[in-house]
Amino acid sequence: MPLHPLKGLLSDALLRSRIGKQVLIANTIRHADAFLDEHLPEELRGTAKAVSLSEGILLVGCMLAPVCGAVEKMAEDLLAFVKQKEPRSPALRIRIRLVASAEGVE
Repeated sequence: MPLHPLKGLLSDALLRSRIGKQVLIANTIRHADAFLDEHLPEELRGTAKAVSLSEGILLVGCMLAPVCGAVEKMAEDLLAFVKQKEPRSPALRIRIRLVASAEGVE
């Protein structure tokens, strides 16, 4: 019996199951967070976080109103970055919300 690489088997299994969708969502959120950390000014890092992805909407929570404005200005670039890193991402648009604390965005 021939041996199959585990990596190939896992990819197929993920695509056939619901967990594949959850992995795409988690990767999309991870890439969005990386983009925000890289593109926000140093003093504002950690004040915006991708919260969820549902029905094509990537929700970003911001702890400060000026951060909401900054994220709004980079929303198209954020979406393009996410799509480049995760081409099968279901993200279609960005929604930004002001939240009270870091706990509110986790």
